[in-house]
Amino acid sequence: MRLVPAVGYAGHDSMSVLIGRERSALDSHFRSARYRTPVWAKAMHYRVYYFFERSGESVSSTNPVEMSARSIHEQLLDRLRSSDDYLGILDARDNVLQILPTSGDDRFWVELPLVEAQASYGRYMALEELRELIVDLPQILDQDGIPDMRYRPW
Repeated sequence: MRLVPAVGYAGHDSMSVLIGRERSALDSHFRSARYRTPVWAKAMHYRVYYFFERSGESVSSTNPVEMSARSIHEQLLDRLRSSDDYLGILDARDNVLQILPTSGDDRFWVELPLVEAQASYGRYMALEELRELIVDLPQILDQDGIPDMRYRPW
């Protein structure tokens, strides 16, 4: 038996005990893509480096700090404003996701650099799309985990 919040589930309050077919149906419902568990509920951590021109605040890529996806989302995304700003996110395998605002519009260049190949997988994203990416940030940062990335030589 398991206690689950009955969000939107008629006939059960938030501490209802669901059993049998009811529990199975609700579990299936919450496993659907529409109700994915945000990455910060999984308590995954990444290492980040950044530079924000306006405040002059920076963390070097040689000495990144650990942050959860939730902290990245809440504390860093809105600070990316200048075309000189950047945010780098490293996963447990040292894969890097770099985020750079573009000048003149509300888009961001998001890339996975491949230093040895002198290339990257990248694409432009609007702020809302970038927020969604950070909410669902994959544990391993690679081109398969981020849709529509394109290979570009440097």
